[in-house]
Parts: sequence; C-alpha cells; structure tokens
Amino acid sequence: MGNFLAYDRAYWKQFIDSVHGQINNWTELQEQSEVPVLKKTDIQKVIADFESSENWQSDLSKIFNYSNHLYHPGYAGHQVVPPSIPSALAGYLANYFNQGMAVYDMGQAANAIERIVLKRLRKAFGWDDAEGIMTSGGSIGNLTALLAARQAFDDVWEKGVEDHYTVLVSEDAHYCVDRAVRIMGFGAKGVCKIKPNDQHKITGEALQKAIAEVRKENRKIIAVVGSACSTGPGIFDDLQAMGEICQQEKIWFHVDAAHGGLFQLSQKLKPLLKGAELANSMVIDFHKMGFTPALTTSVLFKNGLDSYKTFKQDAAYLWPEESSEPYAQSGLRTLECTKLMMGLKAYANLKWLGEPEMARMMEYLVDLAHQFAAEIKKRSAWELFQEPEANIVCFKLKNVDKSSALAFLDGLIKQGTHYIVGTTISGQFYFRVSIMNVATNLEHLTAILDQIEKLKNE
Repeated sequence: MGNFLAYDRAYWKQFIDSVHGQINNWTELQEQSEVPVLKKTDIQKVIADFESSENWQSDLSKIFNYSNHLYHPGYAGHQVVPPSIPSALAGYLANYFNQGMAVYDMGQAANAIERIVLKRLRKAFGWDDAEGIMTSGGSIGNLTALLAARQAFDDVWEKGVEDHYTVLVSEDAHYCVDRAVRIMGFGAKGVCKIKPNDQHKITGEALQKAIAEVRKENRKIIAVVGSACSTGPGIFDDLQAMGEICQQEKIWFHVDAAHGGLFQLSQKLKPLLKGAELANSMVIDFHKMGFTPALTTSVLFKNGLDSYKTFKQDAAYLWPEESSEPYAQSGLRTLECTKLMMGLKAYANLKWLGEPEMARMMEYLVDLAHQFAAEIKKRSAWELFQEPEANIVCFKLKNVDKSSALAFLDGLIKQGTHYIVGTTISGQFYFRVSIMNVATNLEHLTAILDQIEKLKNE
C-alpha cells in the first residue's frame, strides 16, 4: 500500500505528528482564553481562504482559525460539548477501523460494544427486556422511535398510510419531532402541539384535553412525545403524569431525552426524569451530556421486540438466514445500513472515564446553571425566564426590544470572549446559554452580563 500516497505511513507521519502538536497548542490557547471563541466571518471569505490553501499545513491553521472553539470557557452556545479526551480518541479509532456494522461480521467489536452501551442504559432505567440501537443523531433517533410507534399501531410498513394519524407533542419540543411526522406522511395536521403551562411543562390535564380534542376530529393518535428536556427553555415535561395517561389510554409514550437522558446516571439529577421509565421508547444523545463527539445517539425500546418491527425487510445478501442473536445484526433495526462505530465513543466515557466522573461533570454544569440564575436575579436590569432545571439558562434585559437585544448579542459574539445564542419563548426574546464546558465557571458567565450591559450603555 506504500506505493500509493493515500497509504504512505512515512509521509503521513508528519501530518499525524503535526496534528497532535497542534491539538495540544489549540486546546491550551482555548483554555487560557487567548483566542476568540468564534472569529465570525462571512462564508464566502472562508471558502475563498480555503481555496487559496496550497498544502495541508495551511488548511490545518485555517480549520482552527474559523472553527467555534468549544474548549474555550466562554463557549456557552448550542448543546454541543467539548469532547472528553478518551471519547475524542475513540472517535479517531472508529474512523480508522471503519466498521460497517449492518451485519455482525462487518463489525464484531463495534456491534458488541454498542450492545454493552445499550445494556448499561437499559439497566439505568430498569428496562429488563429492552433492546435498542445507536444512530446518527436525535433527529434520526426520534424518527426511528415514531416509526416503531406507527408500526405498533398499524402495519403501515406494508399497507402504506391509509388513515389520519396524529402525534401529540409540546409547543416547546424540538423541531425534529414535527419534521419526523411530516416525513412519515401525516402532514401538518399530523402534529398536535400542546401549549405548556406557565412553567413550560406539559401536564396530565393538558394532555387529557388534547387527546379528547384530537379524537373528536376522528384522528388516530399513534404516540405522545414528552421532552426531557425541551431544547429552548430546557424544561422537563411532567413525564410521570404523561406516562400514566398513555398507559390508561393505550397510547405509545415516547420520551425525547436527547439532552437530559443521561442524568439517569446521577443520583442527584435522576429525579428530573421521574416517569421516563413509563415510556415505550426513548432517545438519548451521548454527544450532549455524555461528553462525546457528535453524532452518538441511542434509541431504546422498553419492549425489545418493538425495535425489530420498524424496518422489517428482506435483504438476502446481508441476512441470508435467521440469526439466533438478531440484535447483533444492527442493520435490521436502523435507517442506516453502513454505520459509524459510534458506540465506541460512548463506551470510552462510560468505561474508560467512568460513570461517576460523568455524573460529577453533569452535576457541576447543572449546579453552575443555578448559580448563574441566582446572579441574574440579583441584577435589577435583568429578568430570569425561570429557575433552570438542567444546564440551560434563559434571561433577558428588561425594557429592551428584540432588535436591540439581537444587536447586543452580535456585539458580544464579535468581541470574541463569549459565544451564546438567543431564543424566542412565548413571543419574548431571551438570551440563552447552554453550559456545556466544565472549564466554564461563574466568573465567565457573569462576564456575559457585564459585557452586554456595557454594550447597552455605550
């Protein structure tokens, strides 16, 4: 293979050595806040700059220069973590081994490791008969779970959509649920969005009312989706009440726990997930509170048989005969056939880093969110959306319109010391931080308030 440049290890050793040295340097610069969190630049300029590169050395410096620096303590924007060192290295190994995983022989280690990760989640929720799959992100994960809910309701896989189906979900739920319903062919009316209460939770009373209204329209409810937690405000629905009602009404209950599902590993945080064990299916992202690179998502089914019904299909060249261990053939249960060895990234943190350390990091981030909320409440110029439940905090300047707030947000990002985002909740614009980096402390967060106040007073 050495006759081909692509596989010339002697040539590419300098690349590997350079990348290793650069990563150490880049990480130190971020941790010491010696570079901007984000060098905000027009995309056409970035494209032109890369097109002018003459070698990989130049490309490496530009990748760093134009990337959002997640290891910087001022990063508190979207729900993306700075990956732990073991999980980042596991990601490298996954790419090197490049195991397909659709059938067991294409990825023996990959399928076994994924099985171990899913068994650990199954144990955490007390789902003795559960099965699951890992897939590329919460959007595909939620679609997979809802396809299973649809199939459990009726054999749409063979007959096609012949009726008016509906999924009930909070107005605050992630947009991928709405998208999944439309992909399944249910149309705009296939999503019934329930207005949350003043604490931005879906309650049992609201759910009962929505179920009755949908049934009056002669639409068939295939699933109810609970958020744990919602993407915008970061609030957990009343999963206990929702789960009990779904059991009474014999409706599939799915929990989108992409962000907060791994709180189950923490004795301190797991009460937020009370009622999640009543679900029929659940989605959990390791690339959020599991501290892995994206995309690393698990889809769990309480009744393991449900995981095989979604994509029931013949492919004799892949699965020539019935297997005594069908869970090892991951292609039977996922939208993806060739699939990245993503379970290794989760395995690395669960086993090499350890669950107690993962819990400690999650608890630190949630505690820090509460500390920041307390600081916001002390300042007369600011208004806290509500007490945070997770590591997401929403807040706004009093007596400031949206256009001015957006200008302050843009100014803050251009300064380079912080990266945060904005969101609209109940028609009101709020600044929003997702505290994802354990290098961030209260001083870094209060500096956000100071700098925005300074921009306001200029």
